[in-house]
Amino acid sequence: MVPKFMRPGRERAPKTPDQVARSKQWNPATFYIWIFLLIGSHGIRMAALRNHYTQFSRKAEIKIALLKEVIEKIQRGEEVDVERALGTGDEVQEQEWKDVLRHIGEEDRLWEKKARRRERREAKKVEQKRAADVEQGAAAKLFEESKSAFAEPEEAVKDEDLDPLIKARKPRPGFY
Repeated sequence: MVPKFMRPGRERAPKTPDQVARSKQWNPATFYIWIFLLIGSHGIRMAALRNHYTQFSRKAEIKIALLKEVIEKIQRGEEVDVERALGTGDEVQEQEWKDVLRHIGEEDRLWEKKARRRERREAKKVEQKRAADVEQGAAAKLFEESKSAFAEPEEAVKDEDLDPLIKARKPRPGFY
């Protein structure tokens, strides 16, 4: 079963200009098809990731509960076979323990890295605020100095000395 376009002896008829123009036209639905394909594949990936994380979380919780139970029994003074309870000697269980511990260690490193990054960001913000306060204080000091340097002399003309006609002038209506 060979598809028609691959069969030997089949010759293609030359396309007419109308067929060429129609084949080169842009299909407006193409954009939406690609977007929905990308969004759909991303959604499938996210669902798989969520399922994997849920499964791993359940396994980790079970392992932690088992470890807590063994520790409580030991603290109460009960006789416990720790190696058998935790699966020492069983390759599958040992590998699960290694995976859980490795994953917990990776998460811990990730949390520490985020905390250090957050601390650096906060320290940078505090430093920028401190620098802005220093600049603002310097600007206020310069403003006070310039204000005193350009203060009006006491001999300056006061409002009372202005021409009474200028003082009596009322604003024109409509110009506010």
